[in-house]
Order: sequence, then structure tokens, then C-alpha cells
Amino acid sequence: MSRLITTLGLFAVLIAAPATAVEPLKSDLAYAAIASRNWTEAETQLRTELAQAPDDAMRMVNLAFVLQQQGRDTEAAEMYRKVLEMKSNPKVAVGSDDRNLKAVRVKSIANKGIASIEGSK
Repeated sequence: MSRLITTLGLFAVLIAAPATAVEPLKSDLAYAAIASRNWTEAETQLRTELAQAPDDAMRMVNLAFVLQQQGRDTEAAEMYRKVLEMKSNPKVAVGSDDRNLKAVRVKSIANKGIASIEGSK
């Protein structure tokens, strides 16, 4: 079963810009930290959540995005690659608001995230 989740703002990775995080739940502490651009808190929350659910591709993509925002491109690329190695490839809904959502596979997001890192070198 595919999981559909909305994004934080316009999903810039779809237009070859740096990746934007995927929103798991509006009440999620990691999402709140990402929304406020508190990258340190977002990283802490995402790592805590991944410790409990290490195969959560959506949180892995979010962590890769957060690492990228901190200028930690090598770590971000490693996380995107982990997503690409996973068997699961859930769908996420991306768009600037609820009316403009488009379903995209998380591995597509990871590929575009890696491309944005490699394109910035």
C-alpha cells in the first residue's frame, strides 16, 4: 500500500533545485523543526525516529534534506543512496499546497536529491 504524505512548501527537487523535505504529519516534531528551519532540532528528531524505525524511507529522505541544508552534502548523498537501496518505494504527495499535489516515488526524490548535490560541485 502506498503512503501519501504532503510536502513542506513547493517541492523544489522536482524542478532540479535542492530537495525539500517531505512532511510526515503536521504534529510531528521533526516536521515542526523543518518548517521553522531549525536544522539541528530536525536532525535530532529524525535520527531519534529512525532509531525506532530504521527502514522509514520518508524520514530518511527528510534527514538527507536536513543534512543538505546544513551543507553536509556527503552525508546527505549517503542517506539518499540508502533510500535507493531499499526494497520499499512508497509514494509521497508533493506540491505547494493541498490543491497541487502530485504523487511521486520516494526513490525519485532521492535520485533528484543526489543529482542536485552532484550538480552543485
